[in-house]
Amino acid sequence: MKLTCDNCGKTFGNEGELEHRLPDIPGLGSRLDPGGIVPGGTCPECGSLVYPAGPDQGSNDNDGTSSPSTADQVGREFLVEWTIDVSATGFRQAAERALRIQRGHDSIATVFDVTCSATGICRTVDLSEES
Repeated sequence: MKLTCDNCGKTFGNEGELEHRLPDIPGLGSRLDPGGIVPGGTCPECGSLVYPAGPDQGSNDNDGTSSPSTADQVGREFLVEWTIDVSATGFRQAAERALRIQRGHDSIATVFDVTCSATGICRTVDLSEES
């Protein structure tokens, strides 16, 4: 059975290549979502959970270096955060200034913290390197 790391995208031919295998995954209970896919183990490279790769699973991150998996094409929930420091006289004015910057054609919003709701994995994505 082919397995794929949820974080780094590395693929494995069988569970024997993994660092930890089910059910001996440290902290497994806190790393699973009710009704979610059960992992096969943990990645020896980055320690993230590794899942069976099939028609509905695969690399759970499409960073442009590989073709998107079926799961990516269907879509998942992500929390995307952008942080900016602004000078303002109050909360509303600060929010309005941030909104103007974010929507502007010369927006400086290029670095985002992106968290996958399904896995809880957070990555900082810097899009300025692509421009």
